[in-house]
Amino acid sequence: MIYPLSLGTRIKSTFVMRDYGLDYDDALAVQALKELSTKVIISYDEDFDSVDWVKRCTPEELIQ
Repeated sequence: MIYPLSLGTRIKSTFVMRDYGLDYDDALAVQALKELSTKVIISYDEDFDSVDWVKRCTPEELIQ
């Protein structure tokens, strides 16, 4: 699934950047999670661990 990112989503992600100290790309992914009503992201990027409501899983964790 490809999630279309609106201008509003991009603007809201700047607040995520500020609140969690993320770079723009990570903040955009977190904002998309919020809009999709999900809390899990598959990533090796430990920066997502700073967001208390996001659960980060590595690909290896999914195949165990």
